[in-house]
Amino acid sequence: MGTKKTIDDLTLLENYLVALNFPDKGIVPFRIAAREQLKFDPYVVEYSSASNVFTADVWKDASKLGHPTDTSVDNILEVDEALHLYQVFYGIRPSIIRGYMNYPSGKPRRNLDIKEVSSKADFGYVDGYMSSYDDPQPVSEFWVPKDLDVSFAWYNPASVSNIITTKWIINLYAVQVLKDVDLVEKILKRKGEGAQCRIATLGGVESFAYSPKNVWGVTPIPLTATKEEIAAALGVE
Repeated sequence: MGTKKTIDDLTLLENYLVALNFPDKGIVPFRIAAREQLKFDPYVVEYSSASNVFTADVWKDASKLGHPTDTSVDNILEVDEALHLYQVFYGIRPSIIRGYMNYPSGKPRRNLDIKEVSSKADFGYVDGYMSSYDDPQPVSEFWVPKDLDVSFAWYNPASVSNIITTKWIINLYAVQVLKDVDLVEKILKRKGEGAQCRIATLGGVESFAYSPKNVWGVTPIPLTATKEEIAAALGVE
């Protein structure tokens, strides 16, 4: 058996390649120009404006993560720059607490083919046993580009009240859109330098409305694209 990966193994360095994969559409490739890491630790999940206490067996509908002290910031995971990407990991305490991601907001993820995640679902979550507060795990990873909001629902299945404390580790990458047609072809064929490119699927298997053209001036490149189709998507000759 191989060594278990950590979030450090998934953290990318300068000059590494990453391609965001939009389900049913294709990839947008980037080269990392610079990076830094920031944390929200601890981040206490607010149950209501009046209380942070989640009573036994209580569910909170999905909402964005507002700034804990600055009420003018309603989403700490909002990316404001087109050439910035967030790679996010999180841990949860106490371990019994379940977090359910909506990506983008309003679209529950980790659904079964025959059933969508709903209130108090016994699937489709990450809890503190899977990704602890003290040691966030790769299972919690997701990526955020500009103009995409992510939100979370929370459930306390315990028989006692709890305060939900979380840790958010955000790798902020400054990136350049990759417009080298030959290199992008190698990414798709997993050859040479292209084989080292990290392909990160956004959200999951279900597609969602998003316009890379409006953000980066390119269209997604199908995974089976020819060299001519790659050039057309990137707008190069």
